[in-house]
Amino acid sequence: ADHHAPLRKRSFETIDYNVESSVHHWITNGLSASKINLGMPLYGRSWKLASAVTTPPAPAVGVGAPGPFTKEEGYVSYFEICQAVQNEGWQVVQDPDQFI
Repeated sequence: ADHHAPLRKRSFETIDYNVESSVHHWITNGLSASKINLGMPLYGRSWKLASAVTTPPAPAVGVGAPGPFTKEEGYVSYFEICQAVQNEGWQVVQDPDQFI
């Protein structure tokens, strides 16, 4: 289980599959920054974790429970996440490598 749209490369990663590297690639190869339209996913992917380890990348054995409104296993909308934080005790954790 891990971020599905990482902003930056983390200290332990060896590949550049992230937003910052993608934008840098396009600009370095001649695309004007004013031509880039960057989308931001406002949803979350959920996982059934294999153990009590919750720090990404955490081992998973499957997708998580569906959100109460979206009803899709492994997918939780932004407003469902907000409600779970407010009403169900979900904890907000920041990732220092991602600055989020």
